[in-house]
Amino acid sequence: MDTNYVNKLCIRIVEFIEKCVFYAFIFLIPLQTRKIFYFWGNEFNEWTAVSLYATDILVFALFIFWIKRIIAGNGKIRLISADYFSFAFLVWSGIGVFFAANFYLGAYRWIKLAEMIFVFFYVRQFLALNKKNGLVSIVMIWVFSAFTQSIIAIAQFFKQGDLGLRIFHESQISALIDGVAKNDIGGLKIVRAYGLFPHPNLLAAFLGIAIFGCYWLWLNEERKSKIKSYFLWLMLAVIFTGLFLTFSRSAIALVVILSFMFLIFAYFSNMELNRKKEIGKLALFIILFLLFLFFLLQPLLISRFTVDIGEQAINLRASYNKVAFDFIKKSSVFGVGIGNFVYEFKLNFGDMAFWRYQPVHNLYLLIATETGILGLVLFLVFIFLLLCKTLRPNIRVDAYIRSPRTFYVILFFILLLGFFDHYFWTLQQGMLIVWIIFGITAGISLFIIPLNLPLLKDEPRK
Repeated sequence: MDTNYVNKLCIRIVEFIEKCVFYAFIFLIPLQTRKIFYFWGNEFNEWTAVSLYATDILVFALFIFWIKRIIAGNGKIRLISADYFSFAFLVWSGIGVFFAANFYLGAYRWIKLAEMIFVFFYVRQFLALNKKNGLVSIVMIWVFSAFTQSIIAIAQFFKQGDLGLRIFHESQISALIDGVAKNDIGGLKIVRAYGLFPHPNLLAAFLGIAIFGCYWLWLNEERKSKIKSYFLWLMLAVIFTGLFLTFSRSAIALVVILSFMFLIFAYFSNMELNRKKEIGKLALFIILFLLFLFFLLQPLLISRFTVDIGEQAINLRASYNKVAFDFIKKSSVFGVGIGNFVYEFKLNFGDMAFWRYQPVHNLYLLIATETGILGLVLFLVFIFLLLCKTLRPNIRVDAYIRSPRTFYVILFFILLLGFFDHYFWTLQQGMLIVWIIFGITAGISLFIIPLNLPLLKDEPRK
C-alpha cells in the first residue's frame, strides 16, 4: 500500500477525531460534571473551590491536537492587535496573584484564565482551517444544545423541580430548597428553570445566544426546504420558551430589544437587500410567538419584571458593589488577586451567612477589583480592538457567510449582560461561553474582505 496514501488517511482520521472532540465540547458547554479537589472554609463555597470539569479535559485534548499541528507546521496563528492585549491581560493578572491573600486560589483562577484564552485562539484557528463549514457547524451545534437545554428547562418548570439527571450533575432544585432561584407571585414560590446549568441566568445567556444563532441560520441560507424551515421555527419556539421560563430579567429584556433592533437594521441594510422577505417572515414569527408567551405567562412575567427597590436581590447587589469599590480603593493597582474577591470578602466581613459571600454582580467591577484598574483597561482594549477588526464600514462579506452583524449583536448581548452578573468571569460555563464568542468574533475577520481588493474567481459578483 502507498505510504503517502496511508499518511494522508491517518491525517484525515486525526482531523475527524479532533472535529468530533471540538463539536462535543461546544455541545457540552452546559455540563457541570466535575471533581472538586479542595475548597477553603468550613462550608463549601463555589467561588473558593478548586475543581476539574469534564470540559477541562476536552480543552486539554484540543490543546494536544493543537500542539500536534504546530509540530506538523499547520498550527500557527496569525496574531492581530487584540491578541497582544489578551497576553498583557493574562500577564498582569498573573503578577497580581503574588499580591493576593490566597496565592493558591489565585494561581488556580489564573490557570483557568489561561485555558480560556487558549479556547479563544483555538476557536479562531478552527474557523481559519474550516472556513467553509466551520462557522455553520458551530452555530448549528450550539442551537441544538440550546434546544436540548430548553426541553429540560420546560420539563423542570412543569415538574417544579429537578429531573434527577445526576449523571449530568443537574442542580437539585425545589421550591423547598433555600438558595434555589424562585419567582414569588402572591406568596407562591415558582421555581425558575435551570436546564443543566448552575443558575437560570446562565442558562438564559446561553439560550439568548442560540436565538440569535437561529436568526443567522435563517438568513444565511439562500434556499431552505419546507422541512428545514419548519424545524428551525420549532427550535426557535422551544428555545424562546426555555428563555422565558428562566425568568431572567436582564437576558429576556436584552434578547427582545436587540432582536427588534437587529431585524430593523437588517431590513434596511444594503447587505440584506435581497433578504427582506425572509427578514419579514422572521419578524412576524417572533412578534406572534412573543405575544403568545406573554399571554401564557403574563402573571409570572409581570410579577418578575415588577422591580421593588427594597427586594433582597437589589439590596445584595448594592452591597456587593459597595464592597467592590472599597476593595478597588485599597488595591487599585494589582487588585485583590484573580479569584480572590469572595476570599477577601470573607476575611473582611466574617460575620454573615455563608450564602451571602458572592462575587459582585458586575463583570467589569469584578475584573477591576481582582486585577486592578489597569487589568480592566487591558480587558476593555482587547474587546475594543476585537470589534475594530471587524466593524469597518468599507467591507464586503466572503461568499461563505451572510449577515455577519448577527455575531456582533451576540457580542453586545454578552457585554451588556456583564453589567448585571458575574458568571462570565467566575463559572466554568460562563467563561466558556464568553471566550468562545470572542473567538468567533475574531474568526469573523477571516470572512471580511476590504472593498478595494479584487474579487476572487469563485466569489459571486453582486
